[in-house]
Amino acid sequence: MPGQWPLDDSKAVWHALCHVQLQADGELPGTQEVNAVVARLAKRFGRTNGAIRSRIRHMHDTSHAAYTELVSCGARQPATNSAPPPPRPAAPPQTAAGDQADSLLLAALRSFRAKRAQADKVEPYHVLHNSVLRSVAARCPTSLDELKLVNGIGMDKMNTYGSAIVRICQESAPARPAAPPGPLPQGATTTPCNKRKTPATGSGTATGTTVAVAKRPSGWPYASSPAPKPGIP
Repeated sequence: MPGQWPLDDSKAVWHALCHVQLQADGELPGTQEVNAVVARLAKRFGRTNGAIRSRIRHMHDTSHAAYTELVSCGARQPATNSAPPPPRPAAPPQTAAGDQADSLLLAALRSFRAKRAQADKVEPYHVLHNSVLRSVAARCPTSLDELKLVNGIGMDKMNTYGSAIVRICQESAPARPAAPPGPLPQGATTTPCNKRKTPATGSGTATGTTVAVAKRPSGWPYASSPAPKPGIP
C-alpha cells in the first residue's frame, strides 16, 4: 500500500543514499548522479522519485519512525552530536497587500499539491513539502530559472511540477505590490515634467536649457529634411 515501506526496501534505499549529504532544508541535492540513483530505486520498488527522496529524508529525521526502524535493526548507527538546523533567515517585512497576495498564492499552491497528490496516489508532502511551498510563495518565481533558486526544488520536481508552479506564480504576480523604486545616486535630482523647458521654435539664442533652432522657410518641400542654416541660401 502507498506509504508503507517493507524493511528490506528501506534498508536498500538507505544503503544506496546514506552517503549523500543532505541540503540545508533536509532534501537530497538535485545533482545528476543523485537523480540517477533515485530514479533507479523508484523503478525498482515501484515508487515515485518524490517518495524515494521523502523516505531518505525521514531516515535522517531522529523523530521519525523510519529512523527508529533502521536503528533498531542495526542498518544504521544512531545519530550522535547532531547539530541543530541553521536558523532560517527572517522574512522581509511586507505590507498588508503583500501578505494577502502571499496568502492567496500559498492557497493556490496547496490546492495544486492536493490535486497532484490525489492524481498520483501519493501523500501531499511527496509532491511538495510545506517548507518548499512557503519558500515558493515567498519568492513567487515567474520563470523556471527563478524556480531553480528555491531550496527543495531539484531537477526531478522541476521536470514534474515546474511549469505548473511557474504558471500559478505568474497568475498571482499582478496581485503582488510592485517594489518601491530604489534611491537615486548621490547628488542626483529630479525635475517635474511640467517644469522642463522646451527648445525654442524660432532662430536666435535663448537662455537656460533652450537651444537655437533654425526656422524652416515657408513652403519648404522636404518635411523630413533639415532646414538650411541661417545665412546659407
